[in-house]
Amino acid sequence: MVSIIITLYNKQNTIDRAIQSALKQSYSNCEVIVVDDCSTDKSPEICAKYGDKIRVIRSDKNRGLPYSRQIGINHAHGQFITFIDADDYLKSDEIYQNHIDMLESYPECSMCMQEVWQINNGDDISEGKVWPVNGRLKSRDVINPERFILEGFRALNQCYMMRRDSVTDLKKMYGKHFDDTVITYHHLQFGNCVYLDRADYVWVKYNTSITETLKGDDNLVEYALLPLHHVHSVPKFAR
Repeated sequence: MVSIIITLYNKQNTIDRAIQSALKQSYSNCEVIVVDDCSTDKSPEICAKYGDKIRVIRSDKNRGLPYSRQIGINHAHGQFITFIDADDYLKSDEIYQNHIDMLESYPECSMCMQEVWQINNGDDISEGKVWPVNGRLKSRDVINPERFILEGFRALNQCYMMRRDSVTDLKKMYGKHFDDTVITYHHLQFGNCVYLDRADYVWVKYNTSITETLKGDDNLVEYALLPLHHVHSVPKFAR
């Protein structure tokens, strides 16, 4: 089973799109878990209309995105785990089938990674671009953890599928630091990463997002230095 975890907070205008893109996947053995971080808009009502097609876990108060991801993993039943943010979506119906095919072909790999299709909010999907453009890799390349970290093979965690590990109390281990990079590095402890040369996860960028508002040295810190800090949060790489 693949557990598709959708993290949600006040995204009434986009949550339908995210859920529908998950439900239409050609790989049929999936569960869709929506973790609602105590939304105050119409998001809960929109989720309710899907009935038993999805499982909704609603927090009793707003705790933030890292908490939602941890809760989603702790409630997942799948052997494989992947994420969708509520304002993003999938542009291919075969993204998870392709990931499963890769991971079954490479049992030594704990993750399968592909690129991200990035668009600005309001733009047509055809106006997007691949991010990050990675000319160093081709499909079926296997990247070991050392090369993965030192050469910076890191994209949005949502474009990965990860084998579930035996750790359940991730909140206790990482707390509020459980962000995209920590999730990626955590699962990299358990094997290599195989690359799939596609870009089926659509990352919608907004003018108000942190990646757009940080400039200069602040932006450099965000993209270049934080991943180095995150490495030390993961038990296997901390030393």
